[in-house]
Amino acid sequence: MIEVLLLLPLLQEKQPADDHAWLRFKTGTWIRNVVTVDDAGFSGQGVQTLRLSQRDGEKYTIEESSTLSLEGRPSFHRTTLPVKSGTGAVTVDGKSIACTIWTAKGERDDHPTETSTWIPDGGKEPIRMTFKQAGAEGDVSAVSLKETVRIGDRTFTCVKLEGKITTTRGKGTLTIWTSPEIPGGQVRMDLALATPEGKVKFNVEPLEVHEEK
Repeated sequence: MIEVLLLLPLLQEKQPADDHAWLRFKTGTWIRNVVTVDDAGFSGQGVQTLRLSQRDGEKYTIEESSTLSLEGRPSFHRTTLPVKSGTGAVTVDGKSIACTIWTAKGERDDHPTETSTWIPDGGKEPIRMTFKQAGAEGDVSAVSLKETVRIGDRTFTCVKLEGKITTTRGKGTLTIWTSPEIPGGQVRMDLALATPEGKVKFNVEPLEVHEEK
């Protein structure tokens, strides 16, 4: 029995790398985002850069740097390739859509992370996503499967997801637009929190993309 349990991780079905928001790209690919913040003590903009810095078998590392960081040094997100953790259905526009649930575990600056995505059979983009990490957890589901978002001179056809987020500062709403055309899959993100100091808003949109060839 013990030998069988030890084999279970090896037998789990893994998400194809070609379907993954980051692993479909080569190491060195990066995306630079504009982050707009409206906080009780600060309102302004900064630049966030996310780079696929390392791939080691079924593990990968995203290096994050930001001009808004108080520490002035990059943060590292180390994650494993998602494995199949179940099946389920998500209802969008009154229609139930069968999905495979993929779960990835990792760490962000030595703190554990876990993200699960519900991906329609035969598709690549999640229509539901849950996540847990130090200081935050959330659950978003699709409200639209085809929504056009224009960023600068580019137009993206996106899945729009909405839901709730809880952080150490407070609770709020989270909206994400996703597309396979962009590293990491996130075209836009809007976050609004109710905190003891007042309402806090974040907006993240791509500024520049470099795809390593």
